[in-house]
Amino acid sequence: DYLEKALNLMQSEYMNGITIQEIADRLGLNRSYFSELFRSRMGVAPGQYLLRLRLEKACELLLTTNGKNADIAQQVGFSDPKYFNRLFVRQYGMPAHAYRKSARKGEER
Repeated sequence: DYLEKALNLMQSEYMNGITIQEIADRLGLNRSYFSELFRSRMGVAPGQYLLRLRLEKACELLLTTNGKNADIAQQVGFSDPKYFNRLFVRQYGMPAHAYRKSARKGEER
């Protein structure tokens, strides 16, 4: 099943900066067809799914490590820390450092 293989690839390769084109190539599918197939089965575009996966993994690292934001961005597949932070703010409404601080304050209570 293409969808299952795609999800497995995303889970195992998100940190290596895998792209939707690379996933489609590995599955032997045209990128447009793959995107259509993914969206019809998952209700979201594969790029959006992959982005959310990376940001969720970043949240986990922010809460469980003391790594620098730039290092965490790199660990989840973003080569540009500023781009990572811009996407993080768009998704969570605050920068990564504020997310970490806010979550840790909540743990102290």
